[in-house]
This record gives sequence, structure tokens and C-alpha cells, in this order.
Amino acid sequence: MVMKDGQRMRQHYASLVHWVEAAKLEPSRQDEILLTPSAQSAMRRSRANKDHWRDDWGMVRSSVVEQGICFYYLANEPMFGHKEVAQYIVEQLEMCHFSKMVAAPLHQSAMSMLAAPRIAFLGHANALDAEVSKRLRHVQRRYGKKWHLVHWLGRHSAWTAHDWALAERMPITYVGSPGKRLIGEDLGLFAQSVDHVIVFDDKDKKTHDQLCNDLRQRGVIVVVASIGNFTDQQLGGQEGEGGAESTTSAADVESAKGKKQALQPDLFGR
Repeated sequence: MVMKDGQRMRQHYASLVHWVEAAKLEPSRQDEILLTPSAQSAMRRSRANKDHWRDDWGMVRSSVVEQGICFYYLANEPMFGHKEVAQYIVEQLEMCHFSKMVAAPLHQSAMSMLAAPRIAFLGHANALDAEVSKRLRHVQRRYGKKWHLVHWLGRHSAWTAHDWALAERMPITYVGSPGKRLIGEDLGLFAQSVDHVIVFDDKDKKTHDQLCNDLRQRGVIVVVASIGNFTDQQLGGQEGEGGAESTTSAADVESAKGKKQALQPDLFGR
């Protein structure tokens, strides 16, 4: 996933080989790998650009591979748990010069990540970055890398937790679509996709009370977190997921909070 011209753009990975070989390069050169027609051509193009490989590839390659395997299964859920698919993934990694003794444990580690708690963050477009970071650190201390993020793509989505998870090479499940609200069927779909939700809310206004109650009724564990103390900005009247309409413009919110809104990502598109 890359940011181009201020918008979040989709990246499609034709194979795990494409994912691995593209990840070796700096972002501005990754399209050279992604647009190649086959795994073999992706490897050739990667070798031709070896001077532009990231300096820390040796240190990060295992976590990059684990994340790529997770994204493959998240985009191809019917493949999950099939031995022949696991063998196919190991073979793809062997093409990228991972030995079978290394590739098989990486696959197993990725499977463990996918089986770990699914955690979402809501309302953090209206929270101080320090508060969001504090909650992310808490989750990371508790679960290590044995959890994965569920990212809501509908109205009032925020990208702070998403971009942190992507940089940390965590698996991410995308739910919803731009313009959707967390009500009705979309709320039900979201609730089926998560185990825990951290909802950032103003302790006095309690904008998200109804949303929290709706999620709890569907069996989701909900933790309400503080948005922080905005002493210099007045951000009242904003709409929460499933809440009342905002009286504060999006421009006001962006100016006060420095948040970026963007388009839907799609990894391993099919």
C-alpha cells in the first residue's frame, strides 16, 4: 500500500514472490516488481535492482514474509488450513531463496498470528496521537505480535493504528467500505470480524455509548479509552461511528488534529 498524490492507493500482489521481492526495494521502485507478469520475472527484476535493496533487508525479511503470508490468507480465506496451500507457500518462499527449514516455521508463525485476537480501534480520528500510541503500546505489550488489526474502512475511519500496524508488519483485516456507517448489517459484519474493540471517546459527551452497547450485545469485548485533553481546540459536535451528525467541518478536524483520511486499500487483489 502506498500514498500517491495525497491519496491511499491500492497495491495488488500477484503472488507471494511478488510481495517478497517488492518489499526488498524502496517504495518508489516497488511498482517495477508488482507489474511483472510472473514470479520468475519479479525475481529477475529484483536482482536487476539489487543496488536499491533496503539496507536492513536481512533484519526485517522474516517479519515481511510473515505479514505477506497473512495477507495472502486474508485475501483467500477458503485456502486457509489446506496442506497443499501451505506447501505452495513454502515453495514460493524457496523461490525467494528461503530454505524449507526456514520457510516452514515462517508459515507456521503466520498461521499463529491469524489465529490470535482480532483487535479494532474506533474513534481515534478524534483522539490525541499520544493517547492512540499509549493504547497501541499496551496491546503490543500484552500480545506481542500475536494479534492482528481489524481496520474499519467506512465513515470516520482513521489511519493512525492502521499505519502503525503496517509499519510493524502486522496482519490487517479490512472491513466495510468508504461511506458506510456502523449500523445494521455493516455493524453485524464488523462485530463478526473482531474479538476486542478499543473505542476512543470523550468521557463527558460519551458520543459512542450506543455503539459500545451495540457491540457488547453482539459479544464483542469493548474497552473505552480517553481521547485526551484538548485544551487549545474546541472539537465538540463531531459525529461518531453510528452517532449524530457533525457540526464541525472535516477541515476543522484535520486542522486541529492533523489526521489524514484516505481511500480503501486492497492487498493481494484477485
